[in-house]
Amino acid sequence: MTSALSVDEWARGVALAVEAVYTLASRGGRRLRDDRGEFPWLVGHLGDHRADVWFVGWYPSLGRVRTVADRCPGSTDANLQWSEGDGDMLFRQHLANFGFKAGDPMGPDGWNCYITNLVKAPIEVKRWDNTDEAARTRVYARWEPVLKWELEHAWTASGVRPTSSSRAWR
Repeated sequence: MTSALSVDEWARGVALAVEAVYTLASRGGRRLRDDRGEFPWLVGHLGDHRADVWFVGWYPSLGRVRTVADRCPGSTDANLQWSEGDGDMLFRQHLANFGFKAGDPMGPDGWNCYITNLVKAPIEVKRWDNTDEAARTRVYARWEPVLKWELEHAWTASGVRPTSSSRAWR
């Protein structure tokens, strides 16, 4: 059994869930920086959503995102995610070493896993590290519906459906 959603349908669904986060924030009068126009390749997920293994990160680093944007101006290639810095290179190499990625670790194809971030917008790491826990929790809660959408619409090849608690990030 696999997800009823194609890769394109999945990407559209995630994009709509992300759009809903920005819409709710603006309706509520909350400031939420929208970098989607500046970084169109930064969609916050990569790989095969139908895979049995998912890796869930917290957020993309704004510094790394800017470095990628400078290196590849105007690109819309989502494969640029998780491609900058020693940690990303090591992560991709280990994915290949353990069979979660076939072929070139930095290549666009061969995904046997799914990578996603709870927060789909880039965050300044140093500033974030100095943010109090209550504020971080509010940010996570704002983005949680997107991850919830991903989990609710996932159906892996083995028939295992990922589930989550609304408090999973605590």
